[in-house]
Amino acid sequence: MKDEFTKYIGVPYKHAGRDIKGLDCWGLIILIYKECLNFELLDIWDYEKHWSKTKSNLFLDNYNKHFKQTEKPKKFDLIFFHSKVDKEQVIHAGVYIGKGDFIHCMSKLGTNRAKLCDWKSVVYGYYRLIK
Repeated sequence: MKDEFTKYIGVPYKHAGRDIKGLDCWGLIILIYKECLNFELLDIWDYEKHWSKTKSNLFLDNYNKHFKQTEKPKKFDLIFFHSKVDKEQVIHAGVYIGKGDFIHCMSKLGTNRAKLCDWKSVVYGYYRLIK
């Protein structure tokens, strides 16, 4: 089934990647939001340094005017994931694409679709763009 997310499937992982040649999870989100929603997200290229070591949430710190947390995700909502050890430590992100699926980019798999039900135990929260 082709949709607006199909072209991102299979893009290889590249640390701090920001184009279709290679992406990381935040690069994928930046690209989807730019190309599909015409919304420019701040490039948090050093998110791993901040999110995983200081436990800060750069996304919430920088986007609280543009996004609101929601209980049930809809298409294009952001999904943040916490570590299995620390529920306050955001370590990964993806975009909800509907029908219980989301798209994300991981180091060994590249960009792929995944079932949200398989990741429920590590969901930190869902965030919807309100511009």
